[in-house]
Amino acid sequence: MEILARIIISLCALSFFSVYCSQYLASDRSQLPLFAFSWWDDKGTFQAGDTATIKVKVLENADKIDRKVFKPTLSVNGKEGNSSYVSTVVSDFEGDPNEWKIFFTPIRVGLFNVLISEERYKLDDSSLHFQVEPGNMYPSVCVASWKGVRHEYEAGSKATLMVLLKDAFGNSISKKTQVSYLPDFKMSVLHENGSVASAPDIFNMGWIEFDYIVIEFIVTKAGKFSLSLEGGNQTLKGSPLPLKVNPGAIDVSNCIAKWNIESHAWQLSSKMEIFIHQLDKYGNLVSGLYPFDSEVVETGSNLSIPISDLHFQEVDAGIQLFSFSNFEPGNNI
Repeated sequence: MEILARIIISLCALSFFSVYCSQYLASDRSQLPLFAFSWWDDKGTFQAGDTATIKVKVLENADKIDRKVFKPTLSVNGKEGNSSYVSTVVSDFEGDPNEWKIFFTPIRVGLFNVLISEERYKLDDSSLHFQVEPGNMYPSVCVASWKGVRHEYEAGSKATLMVLLKDAFGNSISKKTQVSYLPDFKMSVLHENGSVASAPDIFNMGWIEFDYIVIEFIVTKAGKFSLSLEGGNQTLKGSPLPLKVNPGAIDVSNCIAKWNIESHAWQLSSKMEIFIHQLDKYGNLVSGLYPFDSEVVETGSNLSIPISDLHFQEVDAGIQLFSFSNFEPGNNI
C-alpha cells in the first residue's frame, strides 16, 4: 500500500508539472509575434534573374519585436542564404509591419521550398514554394559544337552545328521555354591567322531533339580554318571551332589551262608547256594526276598534228604540267 501511494503521488506531481509547463509555454508563446508570409502580388513563378519578393505581415504582438535584432534566415531547399539556388537575399523591416519584405534573386531552374526561421521569436515557417523558369538567352554561356563531333567535310557538303542555349546562370533553354530574347547568330570562317575567309550562308536553323538548335550551311572553300559563332556580339562557348574542308570531285568544265610563258610563238623543236589547274565545282584545286585528252590542231585546216612526246606531270597540289615538243611550223591550237 505504501508503494502504491508513492506511485500515485509521483503521477500526480508529474501531471501537475506537465500542466504547469503547458500553461507556461502557452503563456510564453502568447507573448510572441505571430507572422504570415505570402508572395508579393501572389507571384510565385519567376524567370532566373528576376527579383522575388516575400510579403511579411505581423498579425499579433508587433510591438514585441525588436527590429534591431530581428533577423530571420531564409533557406531554399535546405540551403541557407545565398546559395546555388538563390542570391542577393535582402530584408526590409522598416515602416509598417504589414508591409515588410524579403527579397532574393532566383538563379536555378526548378520547384523550390522556402523556410523562414528566427530562433529568438520561435519563427519556423515553410509554407511558401516557388517555380523558376530559364531567363533570356545569354550567348557567351551557350555551348557550340559540331554535330557528331565531325569537323572535316568535302566542298559542297552540308555542315551542321549544334548549339545548347543557356541563360546567364547556366540554365538550359528548351524549345518550350518562353523567353523574350533570342539573338541572331553570326558565323565567320577564319583563316589560321585569324583573318576572315568567308561568311557562310545559313540555309537552315531550328530545334532538334534533346533541346539543341542546329545551324546548317554548305561549305565551299577548301582549306584548314576555324569557325567563329557569335550571338548579340558575344562569342559562344566553344567557339571558334576547328574546320577542315577538302576539295570536291574534279569538274573538267571548270578546269583552267594556262601557257607556261606569255608568248605564244616558239621555235621549231622547242618544248611547249601548259599548266592545267584541276578545279572542283567551287574553284578549289583538286590534288592528283587526272588524265586529260589533248590534241594539236592546225588553224584553218582543223587537221590534227601528231604529237610523239606528250607528257603530263603533277608539279603542285592540283596543278599538272602538260608538255610536248613542237616539230611543225604554223599556227596551231
